[in-house]
Amino acid sequence: MSLFSPSVFAQNRVQVTISPANPTDSQDLTCLADGTPNPTYIYLWTRNPGPGNSGTPIWNNPVLPAGQTIAGETYSCEVRLVIPGIVDQSLGSATVQVAAD
Repeated sequence: MSLFSPSVFAQNRVQVTISPANPTDSQDLTCLADGTPNPTYIYLWTRNPGPGNSGTPIWNNPVLPAGQTIAGETYSCEVRLVIPGIVDQSLGSATVQVAAD
């Protein structure tokens, strides 16, 4: 098995969390992979994901600024491992709902 085969990366799941866990619309959201924003991963934020709906893509950094959020909306952060031409794989995701401040 090659060091760069997709099956090697399939075992590399991370625990994804969003901080703060109960955010308001005046707070930035930070996506954490195993407790830290890791610069080797790609972070994809979407608004209002649901069953059969991946949501609207809105941001691609570990931190989603408060100005990009709306009270009452749900936000999901997906952490991906991307090595062009070798692997593009989801490692995990987390979702929170933003409350009014």
